[in-house]
Amino acid sequence: MTEPDQDKQITEFAKRTLDQNVQDLDSDTRTRLSSARHTVLSKSFKPRLSFFPAWGIAAACLALLTFTLWEAQPPPVIVTLPLEDVEILASADGWEFYEDLEFYSWLTENDQTG
Repeated sequence: MTEPDQDKQITEFAKRTLDQNVQDLDSDTRTRLSSARHTVLSKSFKPRLSFFPAWGIAAACLALLTFTLWEAQPPPVIVTLPLEDVEILASADGWEFYEDLEFYSWLTENDQTG
């Protein structure tokens, strides 16, 4: 048996039992119950739609999205060249000197003449 069928059978059983119990009540009690039922049903139920939770949820989602996108952007890359490199690039000297720079450095380190 599926769940909707089982729920329907339970509802029907409860209705039959309650109806049978109401019939067993005296007429004065049935009148008071009927009057109370009509009083409750006569009041108009106005659905209270509160948009505050919806606005709160929307604001929270927007804040989360903004924070996520803000954090997802990579930080700006700042390239700084050492001053030596800038001097090499800006100089009018020929590149031949800089191609053999390691050799000249080795030569000064291993200078045994003096």
